[in-house]
Amino acid sequence: MTVSESKELKGLNLIAAHSHIRGLGVDGTTLEPRAASQGLVGQEKARKAAAVILQMIKESKIAGRAVLIAGPPRAQEEEVDVSADALALLTKIGQEAGLRYASNLITTSQLICAKRRAKQVEIADVQRSFSLFYDPSRSVKFVSESEKRLIGNDGAVDFTVTNGHGDAMELS
Repeated sequence: MTVSESKELKGLNLIAAHSHIRGLGVDGTTLEPRAASQGLVGQEKARKAAAVILQMIKESKIAGRAVLIAGPPRAQEEEVDVSADALALLTKIGQEAGLRYASNLITTSQLICAKRRAKQVEIADVQRSFSLFYDPSRSVKFVSESEKRLIGNDGAVDFTVTNGHGDAMELS
């Protein structure tokens, strides 16, 4: 069944960001992914997994159930060597602050790790990255707490930055 044949989707305006993709790019019989097919290249394992799930749905073997397709950890995708403890911390941060934020911390932690000429990201790297780059909720808290200092009673914004000794820095 195609999208245009689906009764549930009839009348909906579908917006396709990837109009060149016409399928999963797998062999219809064996479900083996083709190197490049139907607008897709690469991601063979993911395409095969999606094809198997689609086939199971068509055969009513998993109707009414949710399916989670999970790939390798993001650090592995980014080719970043992360210690088990640092990975556990990133996982906790991801659960509490969001996966996108935790994914961004992988890259910044790796940069901090590289600066100290190490090969593996450790907890200290993640902690340093966490302290430098705020997640959305900490950003909101910071702005709320700094509002009185940055915005005057008349609504004017004061961009004066000091070095901690009262000396203002020129920002222009």
